[in-house]
Amino acid sequence: MSARRWLPALAVALLGVTLTSVLHGTLAARTEAERQASEERQLLDLLPARSHDNAPLRQPLTLPGQAAPAYRATLVGRVTAVLLTLDTQGYEGPIRLLVAIDPHGRLIGSKVLAQRETPGLGDAVARPEWLAQFAGKTLAQRWQWRRDGGDFDQMSGATLSSRAVLLGVQQALQVFAANRERLLEKAP
Repeated sequence: MSARRWLPALAVALLGVTLTSVLHGTLAARTEAERQASEERQLLDLLPARSHDNAPLRQPLTLPGQAAPAYRATLVGRVTAVLLTLDTQGYEGPIRLLVAIDPHGRLIGSKVLAQRETPGLGDAVARPEWLAQFAGKTLAQRWQWRRDGGDFDQMSGATLSSRAVLLGVQQALQVFAANRERLLEKAP
């Protein structure tokens, strides 16, 4: 085959590879930015609208004895909420929780970020309507089931899973209380 025939094909191939590489680089940055924005929305959707003017995920705080970082939501430099993620042991494995706490140690909201509980039973602990019972609560509550004299309703058919979430939410409030000064100090 003569050079006249394969040189144009080679030029087109090189141009295609170059354009693909440039496009991939451009899209990779955009894809990563969208992934981060999605993660941020997932973590921040527990907070009331207009309750912060910062980007909490860009300022993680490391707390002693905690694997996952904490995040501070601030408004005009004042902490309006603290977000904590933690794992608690469910029936089928770890349950990852996200808990939002106000500066007074009152729970704003909680949600399950990841779990492997039994579908139709234990996975019900991720239902927002069940998790809503923890909103507004503090460490002063009786962190037990109503049947045991406590303040909370357990998930029927998911005793171990619901107990894991109950204890996980309580643990988040304890972590907040133990690190309150650090978590509420003036944000940088």
